[in-house]
Amino acid sequence: MGGSHRFQSKNADSTDKTPYLYNSNLILHFLMKKSAAFANRIIVSAFLIFPAFTVMAQKDSKQVSVTSQTGVNWPDESMYREQLKNKGIPAVTIDKLVEEKKALLLQGRHLVPLTNSIKISDQNPVVQSLCSDMGAEAGWGSWTARTGQYGSCQEFYGAPNSPFAPKFNLTIGSGTDSLTPGLNLGDPPLPVVCPGFGNASIQIGEIETNGALGGCGSSWGCIEELTYPLTVIPQDTNFTFAYAIVIEDPGHDSCNQPFVSLCIYDSSGNSIGTCGCFTYTAGPNMPGFYTANRVVNSGSIPYYKPWTIVGINLAPYLGQTLTVKITNADCGWGGHFAQSYWDFNCGPMATTTHQFCVGADSVLLTVPPAGGTDYSYSWSTGQTTTSIMVNPQVLDTLTLNIVPLSGCGFYEVYVLTPTIINPGFSDSIHCNMVYFKDTTKITGGTISNWNWSFPGGNPSSYSGKNPIVSYAAAGTYSASVIITSQASCRDTSAGVMITISPNAVANAGPDLSICSGTTRTLCASGGATYVWQPGGSTTSCITVKPSSSTTYTLVAANSNGCGSTVLKKVTVDNIPVLSASVNSTICAGDSAALQANVQSGQSPYSWYWYPQSALNNPNVQNPIASPGTTTNFTVSVTDAYGCTANTSTTVYVQAVPNVKFTSWTPTLSCDGFMISLKATMSSDVQSVFWDFGDGSSITLYAPNTDPGSHSYPLNGTYNITTTAFNPPCKSTHDTTLVVSEIMKLMDVLPSNVFTPNGDNNNDCFHPAICNLAAVTPTTPCPQQIAMTDCLILEVYDRWGIKMFETTDSKKCWDGTTMKGNPAKAGTYYYISKFAAITLKGFVELLR
Repeated sequence: MGGSHRFQSKNADSTDKTPYLYNSNLILHFLMKKSAAFANRIIVSAFLIFPAFTVMAQKDSKQVSVTSQTGVNWPDESMYREQLKNKGIPAVTIDKLVEEKKALLLQGRHLVPLTNSIKISDQNPVVQSLCSDMGAEAGWGSWTARTGQYGSCQEFYGAPNSPFAPKFNLTIGSGTDSLTPGLNLGDPPLPVVCPGFGNASIQIGEIETNGALGGCGSSWGCIEELTYPLTVIPQDTNFTFAYAIVIEDPGHDSCNQPFVSLCIYDSSGNSIGTCGCFTYTAGPNMPGFYTANRVVNSGSIPYYKPWTIVGINLAPYLGQTLTVKITNADCGWGGHFAQSYWDFNCGPMATTTHQFCVGADSVLLTVPPAGGTDYSYSWSTGQTTTSIMVNPQVLDTLTLNIVPLSGCGFYEVYVLTPTIINPGFSDSIHCNMVYFKDTTKITGGTISNWNWSFPGGNPSSYSGKNPIVSYAAAGTYSASVIITSQASCRDTSAGVMITISPNAVANAGPDLSICSGTTRTLCASGGATYVWQPGGSTTSCITVKPSSSTTYTLVAANSNGCGSTVLKKVTVDNIPVLSASVNSTICAGDSAALQANVQSGQSPYSWYWYPQSALNNPNVQNPIASPGTTTNFTVSVTDAYGCTANTSTTVYVQAVPNVKFTSWTPTLSCDGFMISLKATMSSDVQSVFWDFGDGSSITLYAPNTDPGSHSYPLNGTYNITTTAFNPPCKSTHDTTLVVSEIMKLMDVLPSNVFTPNGDNNNDCFHPAICNLAAVTPTTPCPQQIAMTDCLILEVYDRWGIKMFETTDSKKCWDGTTMKGNPAKAGTYYYISKFAAITLKGFVELLR
């Protein structure tokens, strides 16, 4: 450790001397106290654990003259500036501190003069040390581990090794031991990392696991040992460590109870004292222990000791290598456990920030978390409370001695650092976005809050470090920030004016609809450059052919690259699906109904048929067509979105066939009236349908379309119809045939005499019929026998007795009776049927 120093001011009163114990690690400051009670003397801190080094502090009667209400004559200003400059404090901060000093002088405050005998190096505190790698912040470092068995006060170890899980662990994070907090309300938790000792701690022993389950044998307990070689350097003299214990009390004899111990040995193998060598053996009513929140093994009760901080003065061992040994043992019979937590530190512990604002009259200092309530405190000001209010002075230093009941205490150093804030920020403008960057310089503190103000911006205020603000309209806007430090010191930056230039206004026109499969040109305006998406085109106009509805993004920018974005939606409408009636054929002079049908698209629809000349209305869905020749009609439909479809249908025009009867000469037959039917017709006739008028008909196909002779029964009227077909066209010709007055066509010759005597001359009777059509003046009846074969004959005597009957027109009456006997000569009557005509007469039979 450094030696003592004695200081004496130029006007010291040698009879007023107040001795203090002092260590060179502490900083002496002879700057102004802001309270009149401290203006005339310096309080020098003392650390009572360290060896005594005497230093004297005297009253100072030097007065500082004030030359006017607005100016100050301060002889020590240049030395003050030089001292702060050597400390690395920025010039702008030094100026603020000098202004603060002068302001206090104008209020009548007194300043302690500075002398050249004060060395800046004397004010530098020893940097806090973590005792090399003992705290295991970066791993196990130089720690060495051994494991073994324990029982009946005997310990058996294996070979040394590097620490390994699960018997040796490094804990991190914010968790707590699972058996804490304790059973009773208000019992404290046990964090797995010691507060104030860094980010990692050491844990020894398997968590809640007894010796047998730990693999140390059924009749032995597990024991773990950690050792560390500590070579003491000046930074290690304020050696501080913390420990916490969780242990079961099985109620065994003392040689088999679980225990935890730590002992530090000097280079000769001797322990360094009670603060550096102690053992906790399980048992009831252990001081400082709490009952755990549950029972782990039946019949035993776990207890725990929260984190406890111990301090040891290692100054007498400077240069020596000490051995730190930690032992953690389960019960000797292998049924109950002990586990412990450890952390190490050298130098002052981490405490809360002790910053103060320039111009502040007081600052509150509080003791650090020490892990227990049985600590006493002794401030270098003489106060013993857990917090004190002091009048701060730039780079002032105080110490706090913390002593637990064990007497194994440690100290803390409080350096009161003024917070000087030089607020500022830069800005980068990109179009309507402004990127602010905090450039504040702060000395002796840290920034805890930014309070930005952006009237007219979005956001209008912000509490983060580097805000991004947008402005909806071009113009000039102000911006400022208030900086607040962790010690609640505040300063405000000068306002800055931000100028936002107008952006380009993108315009792509209104949304539109197009028909599927078609293209459309989109054009942009309002900018100097353009980018279309999708596609990335940079031209002002683009031609698009989307397959489905698409939203196009247009980014228009001015010459500065500032612009805006607009969306243009192109809706793709389906093309109507159009069909027309199938091709049709009509006859010349006829009409055809056309029909169009539409699917898809959007109603209402508009229609257009062409050519128009053969249509009754070309603007309807189903017009009537009357073409003179074969014509192809095209129909176009347009839906409500303007989408159009086309199709066509053909109307074939056929000529009407021509047909008429040719003259004929009727003849008689046994069946009736015989006519040889014929018709003349045009060459396009494909078939002829003959309706004979008597219930019979026939269809004949070209070129053989004449049916030939057809017999009509006598005494009837017949409508003969001829229909000629050239599909689908036809024509009909008909005539009426009357067959009723048979006697106009034939005649029965007068009655005759026949002599059936076997001479083969006039032996048989048959009525003689004359065909009148063949009668001429020279041939009265040349075909008298021509129609005889058509007759059916019955002969009766005058009494009505049938003498003869035949249905065979070729048979005649041979003059015999029905029984074959010769009939008597005389007059006989006959009935003869010719087709539908009945003829009656008589004949003379002569013998």
